[in-house]
Amino acid sequence: MTLCLYVHSPAPPGGIAGFLTVCLQVRIAAMEAFASFFRSISKKSQPKFFQLVPDLLNVLPPLKESSESDELSAGFLALIELAEISPKMFKSVFNNLVKFSISVIADKDLSDQVRQNALELMATFADYSPNMCKKDPEFAQEMVTQCLSLMTDIGIDDDDASEWNASEDVSCPCPPCLTYSDLSSLILRRATSTMWLENSAWTVWQTSSVDRSSFPLPSLGSPG
Repeated sequence: MTLCLYVHSPAPPGGIAGFLTVCLQVRIAAMEAFASFFRSISKKSQPKFFQLVPDLLNVLPPLKESSESDELSAGFLALIELAEISPKMFKSVFNNLVKFSISVIADKDLSDQVRQNALELMATFADYSPNMCKKDPEFAQEMVTQCLSLMTDIGIDDDDASEWNASEDVSCPCPPCLTYSDLSSLILRRATSTMWLENSAWTVWQTSSVDRSSFPLPSLGSPG
């Protein structure tokens, strides 16, 4: 059992539910504080804190189970910051993190923001540690499959389809500026620019059950 202790602080309203809410907020605040702290230390000192990664990641599954999208989104942002600084700190738990992130991306009951942050975390690893992604048995296929699936989220009958179809500007990677289709296309380009993902992307493209007629495969082409 995990207990949250509050020193010289009145009990939050709502009884046990109130304590649990504060507990979640404290855990997310701890993740954000750790990310800021980790950025401030020297590269030589970083490995001393790698052992804390499993504890950081264990904060996230309960948030997904209870659909706490705002807190889960903040947690992913903290992980993105850590992945940019030292992606190898996640090496021992990377496959579990990939599986969890993919489950978040695929969960339409969660907010758009948290799903985009989970997608961005995976793209960050593709940018900063392509070899670790290449060695993972599920990363390439799952990422390409989810990106292709997200690219179909806006259809021709959607209210904003005409505006989206007329827009070609995907220069800003900020979540509010991009649709899922834009973001997925952008991430596929980033991931495939490392070259190792290209063959996997083409294989998934050919075998995927997703309707491929509604969108092009961005910057891939048939592998030689």
